[in-house]
Amino acid sequence: KKAFANEIKMLAQFIHNQSIVTVYDGFSANDTYYMAMEYLPGKSLGRIMRERKRRPFSVNHWRKIMASVLDGLGCLHGRKMLHGDISPGNIIYTDSGEAKLLDLGSARKWGDEEKKQLTSFLKPDFASPEQYMLAGTGRFGAEGPWSDIYSLGATMYYCLTGRKPPGVLERLEGEGNRMAFTARDRLRIPAQWRKMIIACMELDRKKRLQSVEEIRELFAPQ
Repeated sequence: KKAFANEIKMLAQFIHNQSIVTVYDGFSANDTYYMAMEYLPGKSLGRIMRERKRRPFSVNHWRKIMASVLDGLGCLHGRKMLHGDISPGNIIYTDSGEAKLLDLGSARKWGDEEKKQLTSFLKPDFASPEQYMLAGTGRFGAEGPWSDIYSLGATMYYCLTGRKPPGVLERLEGEGNRMAFTARDRLRIPAQWRKMIIACMELDRKKRLQSVEEIRELFAPQ
């Protein structure tokens, strides 16, 4: 109940942001908690990809989706919050053509919780190395905006190639850990975007893109 109430409080801070789902109310009844949220007719990117049999988005289509996602994520990071679970299933694409971030159940502050014991929920294909560390130790410390950026890069890879990215453990156990693109990918995806995805998904967080602003610079038309 405490975690659910915390999610309501977090979402309430972003009621005016068009790229984050709006929560209207939270209340307790029948020995449980309820959250009243805006109704968003549409589908998650994960569901869309499944229904399309993983046919990737076009670059132009993805550019519009990405702009909204970056706006929402930038707003979160501006308040020193991490989403903690960026993935295709947590981005809804509405019938009116808007993209919004969902599910702040894993969201938390960063920077002042090094000694706090935490739990972490992993989506193996999209989780950052820091999330694996948190899941193993229960201690916050290495996570930051760069952790959401890793997951965003993995989401972009999936939606633009139609293939789920290799997970962190698979990459660490393999001979090489850089992201691979096929000849078909290279024809469809601009070189600057491929470089951006690779930079988002660096295993070493210090070599990774560090902020939404850095992604926006690379994402801009050239």
